[in-house]
Amino acid sequence: MLPQLPEASRELILAPVMQQTGWPGGLILMTFLLALLLYIFRAFNRTDDLYGRILGYGIIAFLGIRFAWNTAMIFGLLPVAGIGLPFVSYGPSFLALDFCLLVLALNITARQSGRALIPDGGGNAPN
Repeated sequence: MLPQLPEASRELILAPVMQQTGWPGGLILMTFLLALLLYIFRAFNRTDDLYGRILGYGIIAFLGIRFAWNTAMIFGLLPVAGIGLPFVSYGPSFLALDFCLLVLALNITARQSGRALIPDGGGNAPN
């Protein structure tokens, strides 16, 4: 029988998730986060605005490095630091920052030329 993990830390939330759900649960969680990052990356590749594209790549790099560092901390490859898993680890400052970055990413992709966020006259169409 495997030893029990100590109380769940906010930064190391992937370890209790993988303990409770096994490898499939951890892989599903990591797959969803990677799919979100790849979806945002594809959206930024299609934008015409150079500043928005560079800002988007910065957002992806910030979230991707946090994801990779946290995953490497869980597997013992990097030292444990106070870096939480994006959108999963509970912490008021990083969680708020994650959602602010997601809203910024949505705003950048919504301002693409000829593309409205709500095309059916939801207030985004010019009068």
